[in-house]
Amino acid sequence: MTTKRIFSITATVFVAVILVISIRAFLIARSEKASAPCINNLRQIAAAENQWVLENSKTTNDVPTSADILPYLRSSHMPVCPDGGTYTIGRVGQPPTCSIGGRGHTLPDGEGK
Repeated sequence: MTTKRIFSITATVFVAVILVISIRAFLIARSEKASAPCINNLRQIAAAENQWVLENSKTTNDVPTSADILPYLRSSHMPVCPDGGTYTIGRVGQPPTCSIGGRGHTLPDGEGK
């Protein structure tokens, strides 16, 4: 192999590695950008659920529907996950969840109970 050919192969591999790293960083940044609004939406849902519980004397055996908590949400409409996930309110005392889950789409421990 000639020196020119070795240099060409090395440069091609280097560019490919840089592209892979850049694409991965872009995808992570995009996901993190959408996670903050999702967490805030989950907080709003949890707060609305808590208000519903207090005003209606509910217990941990109750499961509110979207219609139950709508009056306690901003603009009286259910928030939407920026990444297209679906929110589940769940049982009283349990935090609401996003169908995407994982990092950035889950309330931090202790919130929303």
